[in-house]
Amino acid sequence: MKVFRDPIHGNISLVLPRDKVLLELIDTPEFQRLRRIKQLGTSYLTFHGAEHSRFTHSLGVMHLMTEALDELKSKDLKLENILPKYYQLARIAALLHDIGHGPFSHSFEYLKLGFPHHEETTLKIILGKSEINRVLKRYKINFKELTSIISGSSGLPLVSELLHGHFDIDRADYLLRDSHATGVKYGVFDLARLLSSLTFFKQANKIHLAVEKKGLHALEEFILARYFMYEQVYLHKTSLCSEFLFQAIFRRVAALKKTGKLILRHPSLHKLFSKETLTNYDFWLLDDHLLTTAIASWAKQEDPILRDLCHRFLSRKLFKSVETENTSEAQKLAQRSGQIANKLNFDAKYYVGILDGSLTPYPPYDFKGKKLTEIYILDNKKTYRMSQASDIIKQFASKKFANSKVCFPEEVKKKLK
Repeated sequence: MKVFRDPIHGNISLVLPRDKVLLELIDTPEFQRLRRIKQLGTSYLTFHGAEHSRFTHSLGVMHLMTEALDELKSKDLKLENILPKYYQLARIAALLHDIGHGPFSHSFEYLKLGFPHHEETTLKIILGKSEINRVLKRYKINFKELTSIISGSSGLPLVSELLHGHFDIDRADYLLRDSHATGVKYGVFDLARLLSSLTFFKQANKIHLAVEKKGLHALEEFILARYFMYEQVYLHKTSLCSEFLFQAIFRRVAALKKTGKLILRHPSLHKLFSKETLTNYDFWLLDDHLLTTAIASWAKQEDPILRDLCHRFLSRKLFKSVETENTSEAQKLAQRSGQIANKLNFDAKYYVGILDGSLTPYPPYDFKGKKLTEIYILDNKKTYRMSQASDIIKQFASKKFANSKVCFPEEVKKKLK
């Protein structure tokens, strides 16, 4: 047995020889790279404990997939006969689901510099020339089914729903882990009760995930935890400001590179900003350390905008923000702030921004516009949508909290008063 001591789940155990493939995948360079990717991007500048990595999160998701499948197997003999075919595949999918994340996780991804979404890169690594691909081939893993679980279209919907949905093990791990790392209690919920309440139902000859009625309140707690963590941590004003500053740096780099005023000597950065195809090796080199080192070197650049932005990021001289009542007010404030910024010799394009803090607590669609699987409650062999079974979620299902902020340097804020 191989044991990983985890701050959230205690001992994460892999049993040999059954789990040898998981251990070999963990030891690949592509998976070890996740140690060098912060789970919460630039949020460590807000919550100093948020230094945890995608590596720890991925191990946690794999562990919760194991726990969930073991619980489901114990519920029904039919599943006990069906699940073995998917058991190892689902655990591998849970382990590998985040290997495509770029540096600083979502902070870099949202730049839209031609950098693909992390799920696309994940599939590219799994199917391309990589050590992960070689390990999977050696163990004769079914690539088609593995990638379908990761992309949410498995032949057994239940295993995809464990990884994608309003309640899934991915969210379950990161809420608890991020709550612990940031030092807040908003992300805490009764995980043990939820896992013990997992069950399934059949619809059109397909097996789907459900939660027994006894787990309804734990499920409500989970949805509320997600809402509170977004409100208090993920969309924290300082975190949004640090992300804007981080992205402003790379928007300036892209502009200078395009005009030939900046030479990027690192092959991976050069290819990225030249919009050339990145090999898996190029991607492997892209991590938080590389970008931090690059920012430190650009702090000595002749370009005054890039130099200043990098100095501010490295010394945590973050922009300030002002909350507005609506989008229209935010646009007016941004325009006024931009005029002040330009008078102070700041280029408003890099120094003034509207921060979107809007939040839908129970969103019908995911980041790609794909319809999210509803959570179903099973009560006396009848299934009910979570939004029907819970008055709390019924209220959330129709709500969107709009929250627009405008950020700018402190020098601009002083002139606004």
